[in-house]
Amino acid sequence: GAWIMPRRAPKKAQTNKKAIANKGPCKLEYFGGTVTWKSPDYSRSSVPPLNCHVILEAQQGHVLKLDLADVVLSEGRDSCHTSILETWDGNNTGSHQLGSFCGAGSEAQFVTTKTRHLYLKFKLDSDVEDGYFFIRIDAITDVYGRPVVSKPLDSQSDDVDDQSGGGKVVGGKEVKKGSHPWQVMFRLPEQPAHCGGALLNERWVLTAAHCFDLLPSDVKLSQIQVLLGKHNQFVSEPNQLLAGIKNMVMHPKYDRVSQDSDLALVELDASIEFSDYVRPVALGDPGFIEKEYFSKPNVHGIVSGWGKTETTEHSKVLQEIKVPIKMPVVCKASTELEITANMFCAGYSKGQSHRDACKGDSGGPLVAESDGKYYAIGIVSFGERSCLSKGKYGFYVMVHKFMPWIKMVTGL
Repeated sequence: GAWIMPRRAPKKAQTNKKAIANKGPCKLEYFGGTVTWKSPDYSRSSVPPLNCHVILEAQQGHVLKLDLADVVLSEGRDSCHTSILETWDGNNTGSHQLGSFCGAGSEAQFVTTKTRHLYLKFKLDSDVEDGYFFIRIDAITDVYGRPVVSKPLDSQSDDVDDQSGGGKVVGGKEVKKGSHPWQVMFRLPEQPAHCGGALLNERWVLTAAHCFDLLPSDVKLSQIQVLLGKHNQFVSEPNQLLAGIKNMVMHPKYDRVSQDSDLALVELDASIEFSDYVRPVALGDPGFIEKEYFSKPNVHGIVSGWGKTETTEHSKVLQEIKVPIKMPVVCKASTELEITANMFCAGYSKGQSHRDACKGDSGGPLVAESDGKYYAIGIVSFGERSCLSKGKYGFYVMVHKFMPWIKMVTGL
C-alpha cells in the first residue's frame, strides 16, 4: 500500500481511459489521486432545483472510498424526497445501494465500495430552501490507500500514464551511506517508505502536510514509524534509529486544493542521538536563502528518497537526483495549475534528461550546498501526472518562507 501523493492534474485532465460520466451543474475536479465532487456554489447554498449524477471507475483491482466531507441537506418531514444524496456500488441505480443521505444527521462519514464503480446522485427540489455538498473520493487497494482513480473521458493523451501512486524519485542514483544524514523515512510497519522528511533537531522533523492530511481515517499517528539513518529500506541496519510520533502540526494555512503551505512538523516521541548517519539539516537565514538560491540563475539542488526507479516499483536504497531550480515564470508556464509565491519547481525541460525528479519522495527534502553546508530549501509537494514526460517539473514548498512558523512551533 501507499499513502497518497497528490499528483495534481488540470481540471480538464487528459487520459486514454474511458472512466467518468458527469451530468448536471455539479463540479468534478482532480487534485492528485483524489477526486472531489461538489455542488455548483459550494460554501454558499445552491439554488434549487438541482439534479446531478456522476459515475466513477477505478483501475482493475481497486475499490473506491467515499468521504462525505461536508454534506448539508434541508431538514423537514419530507426532506428525503426533496433533498437527498444517494450512492450505489456500481455504474447504475440498479446496483447495490450503499447509502441514502438526507435531512438532519448527514454528518461526515465514510463509505467504501466492493466493486470498482461508484454511482452518485444528488437532488435538490425547487421547494427546498437550500443545500450543498463537498465529497472526496479516493481509489484504494488496501487500508493504507492508493489513489488510482481514472481521469475524465473528455479527451485523449499520448503521455506516459503513471498511475503507480506515491511520490517518486525517477532516474536517480544510489547515494553514499551517510551522505544524507538528515533524511527521514515515514512508514507503516512492514511497508515500504511512504513519505520522506528532513530532520531539524533532536525532536522535530519537517515534512509535507499532505502526507498526513490524506491518511485514511483508520490509520492512527501511533501506527506510523519514523526511521532515521536508513540506506536500504528493506533490511534492518546497524546505523538506523526508530522513533514514534508524539505530535504532528500542519501549517494553519495549508490548502489541500491548491497545495499551498504544504508543510507539517512532526514531533518525535523521544530525543534522538546524533551520529555520522543521523544529523540535522540546516535551514539558514531566510534572507541568505533567498539571495543564494532564488535570486540567481543556474542554481541546483539535490532531492532524495526511496521512491520509484525507472525499472522497479520501489528503490531498495536511498536515491538522489541533482536538479536545476527553475525561475517562477518557467514554473507557471509549465502547468495549468495555480502556482503560489510559496512554491518553486525544479527539473529538466523538453529535450533534456529524463532524470527530472518530477516526484521525489513526498515530504522529502530538496537540499542545496554552500561552503560545505547543506540547507533544506524545499520540501517535495507535488508533481505533474506523468513523471517521465519531458517539460514536467517537480514542485516544492519554499521552506525559508515559513521560518517564523517553524521556529515558533519547534523552538529552534
